[in-house]
Amino acid sequence: MRLTDIMSTKLVVLTLEHTIKEAAQIFLDNQIDGAPVVNEKGELLGLLTKSHIYRVIAQDQNPASLVGDIMNPDLTVGHPDEEVKDIFDKVGRLPVVDKKVVVGMITRTDLARAFFESTAPISNELLNIIDSTHNLIIAIDCKGKISLLNRVAEEFLGLKGSEVIGRDIVEIIPNTGLMEILETGISKPVQRIVLRNCTFISNRTPIKKDGKIIGAVAVLQDISELENISRELEKV
Repeated sequence: MRLTDIMSTKLVVLTLEHTIKEAAQIFLDNQIDGAPVVNEKGELLGLLTKSHIYRVIAQDQNPASLVGDIMNPDLTVGHPDEEVKDIFDKVGRLPVVDKKVVVGMITRTDLARAFFESTAPISNELLNIIDSTHNLIIAIDCKGKISLLNRVAEEFLGLKGSEVIGRDIVEIIPNTGLMEILETGISKPVQRIVLRNCTFISNRTPIKKDGKIIGAVAVLQDISELENISRELEKV
């Protein structure tokens, strides 16, 4: 499997002229936590993440500072034809570049989706990546029973996977929407949901094997901090 098979191609990009305040609003509007910084030709110059924005706030810096002043310019990049197995130790947020131009991005969430869509044998490395992602990952089988809960999901729920594997998803988290995915077979990308007073962007998709739906998976990105940052910057 190559990077081009799993990378996200609907890119939100920043330029050197964007301010930190503008970047924070772009992150919130597009429900993302990082973006490549490019020039007018689309060539990669650096990467800005929510961690950079946190530092600006924590250090009481001017939110009108330019992205180009605080972005990370020293990046590891991937190529569309590179094998997924070769980037396991690179991924946090990996720009995919072809002839200097950014053509895609890969995150641990993308790897998690690849894991569930693949019929290849499960590798320990991929399982470790799923367990180390900052996003909640929850999967159910064809009967609506929980089949996987990653470490972050365990911490959020305050439950061990061993305590909930095999139990009905609606019993543990009633409003994940995974049963709808199981019934319709239709993916529901980038939808805002609230779980236990936390705001998430939910990407839900059916798990298929040989054309048959055998389960569903949700990847949930917590955007509560981004919303808080936006409110703080509005006060400036």
